[in-house]
Amino acid sequence: MKQTKKARIERARDVIDRNVIGVPFNSADLLALQEATRYLMEGAKRMVNPQFPSDPRHLHIIEEGGSDWIAWSWKKAIEGSNPVQEAKKVMRFCVAPDLQEFRYSIDDPECAHCGSKEHLTVDHVNPPFDDIANEFIEAHGLPEIVDPAPGQVVNQFASIELEAAWVIHHAERSVYQILCRSCNSTKGKR
Repeated sequence: MKQTKKARIERARDVIDRNVIGVPFNSADLLALQEATRYLMEGAKRMVNPQFPSDPRHLHIIEEGGSDWIAWSWKKAIEGSNPVQEAKKVMRFCVAPDLQEFRYSIDDPECAHCGSKEHLTVDHVNPPFDDIANEFIEAHGLPEIVDPAPGQVVNQFASIELEAAWVIHHAERSVYQILCRSCNSTKGKR
C-alpha cells in the first residue's frame, strides 16, 4: 500500500521521538526510518542540533557504505528539495542571532498564549516569517544558495551583500513574541 508523504513524516517522527539523543537506533527502528524516508543507511541517531538546539528531531546517520556520522535531513529525504524552502531555511538561519538576542533579553520568559515556561521559542507575531521572506524574494528574486563554508553546517547566500540586505529587511519588519513549542506549532504560519 502506498503511503502519503504526510503518513511517512508521521512515521519518521514516531521513530525519532522514541529514541534517546546520542544512542544509535536499534535495527527495527533503523528499518522503520529507512522505510519512511526511502533512504538506505547503516545507522541513525538523534543528536543535538548545534544551530537550533531546540530542534527535537535532528539526526545523524552513517550512509550506506560510509563510516562517519553526518548530519542528515530526514524531512528533506521525504519531501524532496524545494528551492524556495531551501532559501527560506538559509534566510531563517541568517536571522537566528536576532531571535536569540530577543529570547535572552527577557528575564523571566513565558509563553504569550498559555503561560508555560517549558520549551520556549521565539515567534514572529505579525507579519509571519514567511510573509517577510516572501516580500524580500519578490523584491530581490530568489537568493542563490551555496554549500556551507568550511566549518559551517548550513548552506549560505552566494552574495554577502544580498544576505546583509535580507537581515536588514527582516529586522525592519519583525515583531516577536515568546511561545511554547506547542502553542507555536498550533499557530501555524498565521
